[in-house]
Amino acid sequence: VTIGEMLTRAICPSLSSMVITSILTVLAATATPKWFRKLHSSGSAIGILFLQLFFAASGASGSLLLVLSRAPSLLAFSMM
Repeated sequence: VTIGEMLTRAICPSLSSMVITSILTVLAATATPKWFRKLHSSGSAIGILFLQLFFAASGASGSLLLVLSRAPSLLAFSMM
């Protein structure tokens, strides 16, 4: 993420750093598939957790602290 942000600032500061970070991630996964295959099972679980937190935060006006204070059961459910 840090490398993606630095490259974005150097190449095109008006662009979101998410674009360059995504490109770097896809390139790394394509170049070294065996290494990234080891992350598959844990990466899927962590990805699902963060995706659920993202949707909850989006629904709570973008405040992750509000989600944690209003719906701690969502966090507990997501971590199972």
